[in-house]
Amino acid sequence: MADWGRGQGPNAVDDMLDMENKRMADNLATKVTRLKSLALDIDKDAEDQNRYLDGTVRN
Repeated sequence: MADWGRGQGPNAVDDMLDMENKRMADNLATKVTRLKSLALDIDKDAEDQNRYLDGTVRN
């Protein structure tokens, strides 16, 4: 966690909080992107498995 600006002006605290917020937002965006990619991979895999199962039932 960041040092919240002891002995510095009020703007320094705001700047530090803003930087911390941006860092956390960037981390969240990275995690959301990774989660979306996993969800799309799972969807594709499920579709492939359903096609395979449909083929085995009909044969």
